[in-house]
Amino acid sequence: MAEVERAAGNDVAVRRVLIAQQDDRRIRGGFDSRRSRLRHRLWGLLAGYGYRIGRMFVATLLAFAAAGFLGFWAGHTPIRDGRYAAGHTSRAELPFTPCSTFEQIGLGIDRGLPLAATGVRERCDLDTISRRGQAFAAAIWLLQLVVWLLATLVVVGYSGLIRRTD
Repeated sequence: MAEVERAAGNDVAVRRVLIAQQDDRRIRGGFDSRRSRLRHRLWGLLAGYGYRIGRMFVATLLAFAAAGFLGFWAGHTPIRDGRYAAGHTSRAELPFTPCSTFEQIGLGIDRGLPLAATGVRERCDLDTISRRGQAFAAAIWLLQLVVWLLATLVVVGYSGLIRRTD
């Protein structure tokens, strides 16, 4: 059916047929493990099995927004003596004071970006001596891993390397 639609030049219908085919495969089973079934399900939800890559791009943007929120939250989480989990570093003009909202969000995004650095961490960073600061650092590391995975899947999806046609 997909070949007939492809020959007719109807790409939207081709994608629908191929996605339906993969959904049917998921419903019927035929996976050798729960892990492969889960991976197939996630690939379908995130990217429509490689035919709806825009979903992964949106998920990547949501992960960046979550990183910014974590930075903001860290800037509002007290740790001790009027200090917060995110605060100005010793290199800032007023060390150990609360960061501005803009700096807090920038800190989260800076720590959440896999390859690029915004430079915010020179002035405002997490206090990883405290347990709460360490928890925020660990959460942002996990989020950074998610961003890496999503960005990789976006590239793979746009390049067409992973698309099931069977």
